[in-house]
Amino acid sequence: MKYENSMVKIADDIIRDQIADRNVQNKKQKWHDEYATLKFFRYICRNVGNLQEGEIQRLVWKLKQSDKKAVEKHLKGYAWEFDYEKMFSIMTQNPVCQKVCQKNKYTSWMHLISRYCTEDC
Repeated sequence: MKYENSMVKIADDIIRDQIADRNVQNKKQKWHDEYATLKFFRYICRNVGNLQEGEIQRLVWKLKQSDKKAVEKHLKGYAWEFDYEKMFSIMTQNPVCQKVCQKNKYTSWMHLISRYCTEDC
């Protein structure tokens, strides 16, 4: 039996394809937008509205419901990538966050990034 027709060749091809897929996914993950992640969303909610974990969880749930594209693209174990506008609108649904944003004239997620992102973000 020739190598080209053998099961060993088929198994080698499958393994090679899986490794190539993982490499592509890892490269995509390296370049994710760190300001569009759940970690940063939680950080902003905690610092802007001084929200407790339960309230932040409710906002996260609403965010996942409103940004279906991010939910569909998300791979388990990788960072979420949400839309800035949706993140800002969900956060301002909380009355405390809304008042703080109005008082400090935060009108977009970019304003929050520039205010709350330090060197270590």
